Formats: sequence, C-alpha cells, structure tokens
Amino acid sequence: MIETPLSPEQASAPDQSSAPELPAHLRDMGSRLHEMLMRAGRARSMLRDPISLLCENLQLSSPQFHVILWLGYEGPLHIGVLARRAAIHDKSITGVVDRLEKMDFVERTRSPEDRRSVSIQLTAEGQKLYAQVTTLIETGLGNLLGMLEPHYQTALFDIVERLIQGMSAKQNGCAPQPVDT
Repeated sequence: MIETPLSPEQASAPDQSSAPELPAHLRDMGSRLHEMLMRAGRARSMLRDPISLLCENLQLSSPQFHVILWLGYEGPLHIGVLARRAAIHDKSITGVVDRLEKMDFVERTRSPEDRRSVSIQLTAEGQKLYAQVTTLIETGLGNLLGMLEPHYQTALFDIVERLIQGMSAKQNGCAPQPVDT
C-alpha cells in the first residue's frame, strides 16, 4: 500500500482538485481499473466468505483481523509500526490490541532498554488463528488462479511483482520505471 498523507482539507474535500496531478491517459486507466476492481468485488465471495465467517464466529473486527495478518506475516512489531501496517489510527491501535490480548491472540512485550517501547506479537493461539486464516486465503486465491490459463497466471505474477517494485521505488523516493515488453 502506498501511503500518501493528505491534509485535513484534502481528506474532506469531495472535489478532484486535491488529487495529485496525473496525465489524462493514466487517470482514464485508473478509472477503468477501479471499475474492474469494483466488478471483481461483487464476485469475491470465493475468498471473502470463509474469512468473514471465521471472523464472525470469533467476533473479530476488520482492524483486529488486519493486526493478526500483519503480526503473522511479519512477526513481532512495535505498536506504531503495527498501526501503520494495519492502517489503524495511532489512537485506536491500543484498544484493538487490548481486545486481542483479552482474546489471547496477542501479547505485549516491553523493551528492557526502554520500557515505553512496546512490541506486539502473536500468542500460540494467535499463531493457530493466523495459520487457519492463511490456509483460507491461499485456498481462495488458488481457486481464483485456477480460473486462469497457466500463461495468464504467469503474467499476473509478473504484473503484481512489477507493481510492488514500482511502489517500493516510489516509497523510497525513486521514480518508478515503467517497463516496456
């Protein structure tokens, strides 16, 4: 995810004047991709329904679910980093972690050097939940990929990898380089 901070005025402005300047053809392609993603969202039940059912059964909110995903993927994280990864406001992350801690999915660890520094990690129960969620995600994505012929699967992985490289370059202050094929 590319994080582009907006001023309070930009965040509340409904007009397009606050959007970063973009060539018209890229804006048009962005519009086309947005439409495609919205259409795909209507048919996402293959991936989402088992995860939604699991979260519903465990009474996990979306922010709690994202915390479990990030901690499972990256391991212990400082609470501020976790808030950014899970896209949870710094003021809200404490409550999310409190509830997950009460459910025995996460635990806090204070740094011996700086007791104010807190890291969050999955407990054994949290690790079991993460493994269960990962299996559901991988199965759902595998089903989606199974709808494509092998050469399209390869192309999709190539495109996603190029997008990740471009986002990383932009995040690091470099201009992403489009690749002609």
